[in-house]
Amino acid sequence: MPLKNSARTETILGAAAQLFAQQGYHATSTREIARLTEVGEDKLFRHFEQKKDLFLFGSSFLRRGAQATMGPAWETQYRRVSATHTTQKFLNR
Repeated sequence: MPLKNSARTETILGAAAQLFAQQGYHATSTREIARLTEVGEDKLFRHFEQKKDLFLFGSSFLRRGAQATMGPAWETQYRRVSATHTTQKFLNR
């Protein structure tokens, strides 16, 4: 769970998700995320303890958006793949 819950947290999650999607987890730095959201890296870490948290909560942020957009069709697709399991597996490599 994010350390803080605010509009800024949502902005940070959106930026993190965007950069992770474009560049991948390992190629994205927290400095880049902070720059995109126009906050200092220190403020970024007031919201999230580590980069892994940004990835996990960024994935959840995107999943909620997709679920809201797709409605019932999302449930059918989501049951096929556990996003949490897939995310953890990716981070542990």
